[in-house]
Amino acid sequence: MKNKFLSSIIILLSLFIFSCSGSNGAKLRYPVITKGQLSDTLTNDLQCSIIINGKDYTIPPDSITTAYTFSDSSLILTFKGVGSGRLVFTIPNIFKCPSPIATGYSSVRFKIAGSDEYSVEPTVDLYDYGMRGISFNNLNDGQHKNEASPGAADIISIQKIDENTTTNWAAYLVKGKIHTTVLKNVYESAAGEMNRDYTVNGSFVIHAKIYF
Repeated sequence: MKNKFLSSIIILLSLFIFSCSGSNGAKLRYPVITKGQLSDTLTNDLQCSIIINGKDYTIPPDSITTAYTFSDSSLILTFKGVGSGRLVFTIPNIFKCPSPIATGYSSVRFKIAGSDEYSVEPTVDLYDYGMRGISFNNLNDGQHKNEASPGAADIISIQKIDENTTTNWAAYLVKGKIHTTVLKNVYESAAGEMNRDYTVNGSFVIHAKIYF
């Protein structure tokens, strides 16, 4: 009996040491986002408000397009009519939502040629804002790529509202909030004062049709 008790203690200690070394010994390259309950204060009415440096833009439903990437289950939202420009928001692996969204993500689409590495890409891009041809994103300034960090946005809910198994599509109601900063771009010096950091906030309730 005593030997069995000692054996049990040794096994438990071993498991504890192993679990601790596994979590602290290996350095995580990108932040781990913990899925949690997100408060849903939005109605089911289609809506979108994007705020750039405090300036509010109301985006009608027909100015929002969606694209689904089958290889990594990412959903790309394009909000047109943000001033003279457009905002592109990529939701990595939409079917793991609701969840927070980080400033960057990696997937099979971004394998670096000749290596086993995958690049990290931004989740929010701002194009043509204030001047045609300029662009900004929330991960790098054109010269330095930051480490991906949490807190760029939240997908609050995703609900299937329709589907057609004959033509293989499903429609979803997607609710989310954006709260990030796109960074001044070192390659956009010709933009003068328009080349700066832009804070991006907003909320949306949209329909997305996904083909399988």
